[in-house]
Amino acid sequence: SVASPVPFIHAYMDATFFQNAVTEKVALSYSGGIAIVPLKDVFEIYIPIIESRDILDGITYTVKDRWFDRISFQANIKLANPLNVVDHAQLKY
Repeated sequence: SVASPVPFIHAYMDATFFQNAVTEKVALSYSGGIAIVPLKDVFEIYIPIIESRDILDGITYTVKDRWFDRISFQANIKLANPLNVVDHAQLKY
């Protein structure tokens, strides 16, 4: 992710090349959007804004067809220990 002038708000982009099983050609799959990061590596929320056609056409989109259904998050319970959070914030790692 990339930091923005607004604390805790970042832009993110995930991309990968893969061998398409149908066309047997190399394809690019990507997803990008806004990340809200109140505690780095402890709790992060990802809101997708742009996604490749293969993701949009995937079976997940028939189930999660509203934008807010596709929001994901990361939570690390071990790092959520209050002492670890304080150390992490103080040492900036």
